[in-house]
Amino acid sequence: MYISGQTSADPFTGKAPEGGIEAEVNMCLTRISHILESAGIDKTHVVMCRIYLKDMSFWKEVNRVYGEFFGDHTPPVQYMV
Repeated sequence: MYISGQTSADPFTGKAPEGGIEAEVNMCLTRISHILESAGIDKTHVVMCRIYLKDMSFWKEVNRVYGEFFGDHTPPVQYMV
């Protein structure tokens, strides 16, 4: 399965969540999780993520939330552009 183009916009309101970059990353990952679940699979099937950051100074926060999301599953290869 290939998932592309997920943003931090809430699918119901179209707005980014309040709480800064961490809340935005959580929203993106939650959206991806729902897509995976609808296909009958979970995040352990993810093999690569490409993350686009407007400001690389947020890298540490993004990486921390990303690691928390994948938990014990070794996070897949990631690219931050």
